[in-house]
Amino acid sequence: MASHPSPIFLFLLACCLMCLCFARAQQDPGKIPVGSFIVASEQATNSRWLSPSGRFALGFYPVEAAFAVGVWFVTNTTIIWTADRDDDLYPAGTQLILTDEGLKISNPAGDRPICNISASAAKLDSASMLDSGDFIIRDINKDVMWQTFDYPTDTLMAGQVLRTDQRLVSSVSSDDHRSGRFEFVLEHDGELIFSPVNTPRTRAHTYWFLGTGDEGVNGIFLDFDGNLTPIFDRNATHNSTLNLPTQSFARMEPDGFLRIYSTTNNSTRQTGQFPPNVNDKCIVKGTCGANSICNSTYASGESSGKVNCVCLPGFVYADPSRTYMGCLRNFSMGQCAATNDSKIHYSIARLANVGWNDDPYNYTNAATEKDCSNSCLEDCNCYAVLYENQRCRKQRQPLLYPRWRADDQTVALLKVGYGEQPPPVEVKGVPSNKILLLSSTLASVLVMALAAGVFFLYTTREPSYQKQCRNMETVMAGGMAPRSFTYGQLADATGGFKNLIGTGGFSTVYKGEIRLAKPTRRKETEARFSIFKRKAKQDGQTDLQKDHGTDEVMHVAVKVLKKMNRGDEKRFRIEMRAAGRAHHRNIVRLLGFCHEGTNFILVYEYIPKGSLANLIFDPKKRPSWKERVDIALDVARGLHYLHEGCGSVIIHSDIKPQNVLIDEDGTAKITDLGLAKTLQPWESKAYTRPRGTVDYKAPEWKNKASEPVTSKVDVYSFGVLLLELVTCRTFFMEQALEGRYILSELAYKFLSESTLERLIPEGEMVDLEELKKMVVLALFCLQRAPDNRPAMKDVVRILGGKMSMSTQLPPNPSAC
Repeated sequence: MASHPSPIFLFLLACCLMCLCFARAQQDPGKIPVGSFIVASEQATNSRWLSPSGRFALGFYPVEAAFAVGVWFVTNTTIIWTADRDDDLYPAGTQLILTDEGLKISNPAGDRPICNISASAAKLDSASMLDSGDFIIRDINKDVMWQTFDYPTDTLMAGQVLRTDQRLVSSVSSDDHRSGRFEFVLEHDGELIFSPVNTPRTRAHTYWFLGTGDEGVNGIFLDFDGNLTPIFDRNATHNSTLNLPTQSFARMEPDGFLRIYSTTNNSTRQTGQFPPNVNDKCIVKGTCGANSICNSTYASGESSGKVNCVCLPGFVYADPSRTYMGCLRNFSMGQCAATNDSKIHYSIARLANVGWNDDPYNYTNAATEKDCSNSCLEDCNCYAVLYENQRCRKQRQPLLYPRWRADDQTVALLKVGYGEQPPPVEVKGVPSNKILLLSSTLASVLVMALAAGVFFLYTTREPSYQKQCRNMETVMAGGMAPRSFTYGQLADATGGFKNLIGTGGFSTVYKGEIRLAKPTRRKETEARFSIFKRKAKQDGQTDLQKDHGTDEVMHVAVKVLKKMNRGDEKRFRIEMRAAGRAHHRNIVRLLGFCHEGTNFILVYEYIPKGSLANLIFDPKKRPSWKERVDIALDVARGLHYLHEGCGSVIIHSDIKPQNVLIDEDGTAKITDLGLAKTLQPWESKAYTRPRGTVDYKAPEWKNKASEPVTSKVDVYSFGVLLLELVTCRTFFMEQALEGRYILSELAYKFLSESTLERLIPEGEMVDLEELKKMVVLALFCLQRAPDNRPAMKDVVRILGGKMSMSTQLPPNPSAC
C-alpha cells in the first residue's frame, strides 16, 4: 500500500516553493521577457514598463498628437531619457517590442530598432526597468548587454557615469525634448566644458570649464547626495540597483545651465547649479545668436532673470519670431568696393560697455576714437572695431556672443549703412520740338558712358572670390565664419611651411599651430567645485588654484593651393564657399583662408589619423569591422548633410577614401570640396563639366555636359567607397580573384553564391548579416541608372538600422 506524504511535509514544501519564488522575484525584479511589447496609446497600463517600486517607467509618452519613447518619473512625468530624440514621432498604435536582438519599433511605416545588440555567444533573455532610472537588457547569463545609462540625452541620474567624449545636450524646451543649443562635455583629455553645440571645442566658445584637463579624469559620477565627483578609474561602473526615498539627478537645461535636483514622490527642489553662483544668463555663450546683444535683467535674490536679445546697429533679426537666432546685416557691403570714398555710404554707431568674442584680423594704432572710426570706414573688410588705449582691433562678422559689460571700458564702433535713397529729381516739361534732339543726345551719351563703364570695370574689377571673402560671413551669420589670415601668420604657424602632411594634384597640406588668446577667468570659476577633491601639488598649490598659464594652441591643417592662373582661381572660390557653409561633425571644418597675391590658402581643422585610404589598404593599420561600419555611417551622414542640410544641394563630386579623414576618436569627416558643385535652391540637377576621380566616377559623367547630373553621382561614388571599406580592397584590383578584376563583379558573384565571407580580410570575424546588408546596399548605390540608386537619406537610415532593406540579390551593376 502506497504511503501518502504527511500534511507537515506538504506544508514545508509549499513554504520552500514560496521562498524560492520570492528569492527569484528579488533577483529579477520587474523582469520583462523577450517577446513582450507595449503599445502607444493614452492607456498608461498598456504603454509602459514600470520599475519595481513604480517610480520610473519606460514606454510611450505623448507629444502633441503623437508619441515618443523615453524614460520618466511616474509621479511628475519628468522625462530623463528619450530614444532617437531628433527622429520623427510615432503614431498611436505603434508597438515597442523586446526581441532577441533588442528593442524594436513596429508600425505601418516600417520596423526599425531603437537599440540593436550585435550577435553574441549568449542570447538575450529579458529586460528590466530599474528603480535607479536605468533600463537594462540582459542575456541568458544575466550579463547586461545594453542600458539607457550608456546613452545619456540631457539628464544624468544618481549612480550614472558620464564617460569621456560623452555629453549631455540640452532640450529645445521643457516640453520639446529634441536636441537643443547647449552641451556639457567631458573631453577625451578629462576637461569638463560647457559650450554651444556645433562649435569648435576651444576656449573662445566655452562659457565655463573646470580645468581638469590632463589630470587623468575618465568620468564624472553623480553620487547619491547630488554631488558631481571625478572618476579616475577607467573601469568604474555605476550602481543601478539602489531604491532610495530621495533621488538626485542633473539636467542640462534649455538655457545652458546644468542644474541638480533632489526629488521625492511629493516634491522636487533644486540643490545646485553650474556655472555656480551665477544669475546672469548672458554668461552662457549662444544665449543670443550672432550679431545680437544679450541683456539679462534680474532682481536681487532671483535665481534667474529674463533675457533680451537685441540686434546690433546695422542688423535685423534673422527670424523675428525667434529673436535668439541672431541677426543679419540690413544693408549690403557690396557698395564699399564700388567707390573710392566708402565713407559716403556708411557711418559709425558707437556702443560703450559692449564686448564680444574678440577675434581681430588687424590691429591699428589710433590717437583718437575718431581716427579709429575713420580707419574702419576706409576699410571694406571692416565690419566693426574695438577701441581701447589708442589701439583699434578690426573685426569681421559674425560678431559672436555680444553682451553688456558694465566693467568693460572698451568702446565698440560698428559700421552702419545709411540706407537712405537719394531725393527724387524734379522733372519739368520739355517743349515738343526739342524732344527728338534731346533724346538723340542722351542716347549717344549713354552709349559712350556704358562703354567707358564696361572698360573701367574690366580693368579695375575686383575678383569675385575676394568679394566673397568679405561677404561670406554675412551668408553664414548663423554659423561660424572662417577667419582671414595673412600669409605671414600662416608661415609662422607652419614653421615656414615645413611640416608637410599631404600633397595632391592641386594642393600641398602642412600641419600648423594657431595660438588662441587665453581667456580671463571669472571669479566664480576660480571657486570651482568643492566636491572635486584633488591631491595637492608639491609646491602646495592645488590644481584648482594653479594657473594653467600659456595661450591655448589649436592644431590646424594649412592647405596651400598650387600656383594658379585667373581661370583656375574658381577652384579656390568653390572650395571656400562650399566648405564655409558646411557645419557638420562629419565634414572637416574650414577655419580660415588667405589670399595675398598669388597665394591661395585654406585653413582647416587638423585631423590626426589621416585619410581612410591610408588605413583600410594597410593591413597593419586596418580598422576593425565595427570601426569600418561606423565609418560608413559617418560618411553617409556627411553626404546626406551636403545634399539636404545646407539649404542648397552641394554635390561633392569626388568622394573616395583619400577624401575621408579619420579623427582621433574614430569619427570620419569628408574633406576636399574643391570640385563641389553647389546648386541653386530651386535646382535639383545641373549641366556641368566632368569632375572627380576616374575609379569613383558615376557613368552619367560625360566628356561634355550633355546630360544633367544630380546628387546621385555622389551616391555612386559612395557605393565604390563602401565596397572598398567593407573588403579593404581597391575597386579595380591589381590581381584577378575568381577571374575578376572589378570589386563590384566579385561582390555580386559571392553574393549570388552565398559566400560573402570570402570578400573580407582572411581571419576577420564579422556579422555576416551586417556584411550582406552593406554589400547589397553598395550594389544598389552602383546601379547605372541614377533613379535606381537610393538617396543618401535612405542610406543613412539603412546603415543606422532605422529602415529595413531587402537583402535579396539586386540587379547586377555591370549588366548593360
